[in-house]
Amino acid sequence: MLTDRTDAAEKKRFKKLKELVTQSFCTKFGYRLEDPIRYIILPIIHAANVERPIALRTTVVSGNIEENKLIVVEEHFRLPTPPTPPSPPSPPSPPSALPSTFEWVSTGPLVGPKNDGRGIDGIKDPSVVLIDGKYHVFASTASEKDGYNLVYFSFTDFNKANASTFYYLDQSPIGTGYRAAPEVFYFTPHKLWYLIYQNGNAAYSTNKNISDPAGWSAPSNFYNGTPAIVTANIGDGYWVDMAKSE
Repeated sequence: MLTDRTDAAEKKRFKKLKELVTQSFCTKFGYRLEDPIRYIILPIIHAANVERPIALRTTVVSGNIEENKLIVVEEHFRLPTPPTPPSPPSPPSPPSALPSTFEWVSTGPLVGPKNDGRGIDGIKDPSVVLIDGKYHVFASTASEKDGYNLVYFSFTDFNKANASTFYYLDQSPIGTGYRAAPEVFYFTPHKLWYLIYQNGNAAYSTNKNISDPAGWSAPSNFYNGTPAIVTANIGDGYWVDMAKSE
C-alpha cells in the first residue's frame, strides 16, 4: 500500500509505474504475475541532470513466503516529467511617444480656375471617386459674379489634373443658381449614382453613368423647409451644414 504522505499526483504517477514494472519485476525475481505484490513508493534524492528516480519497496507474498525487496526503477521505466507550461507572452511594448514638433508637407494647388470666360475665382469642396484607374471629381465653384455652382472633371494622373476639361453642372438638369458642397456615392440597390449638395435646401440628383455629366437629374430636395429641430438649435450657424451631417 502507499504511505499516507503520498500526494494525489504521486499516487497517479506510482500507479502508472506499477503497471510498467510489474511484469519486469516478476520476470527478474522469478515471481508469478498473479502473486500479490504490495508496493510502497519512496522518493530518492535528486541527481544532477537526471529526472527524479523512483524506488519501489515491495512486499511479495508467494505461497507461504513473504519477502521484502527494494527496487530502483530503471531509466527506461521512468515516466517523463510533465512539461513545464509555457510562460505567458510578454505584454506589448508601450507605443513610442509622439514627436514634440510636426511639419506639414504639401504640393502646390493641383487644380485651379480656368481662363475660360466663366469668371471662376476659386474651386473647393472636392468629392473624389476612383473607378477603373480614373478619378472623377465633383467640386464647388465660387464666382463673385455668379456665386456658387458645381463643376465635374476627371483624370488618371494627379500631376495632370489641372489640364482636365471642366464640365460646369449648371449646363445639366442640375441647373443654375446656388449649388455647393457636393458629395457623390453609388447606391447599389438603386443602381444609381447620387450627388448630394446644397441648393438653399439639402438636395440630390441621380445618374446611371458617373462619366456622363449631362446625365444628372434635376434637384430633389430632402426637406420642405427648415426642420424644427434645426430651428431650435441653429444659433448663428447655417442649417444646411447641420442637415448634411445628420
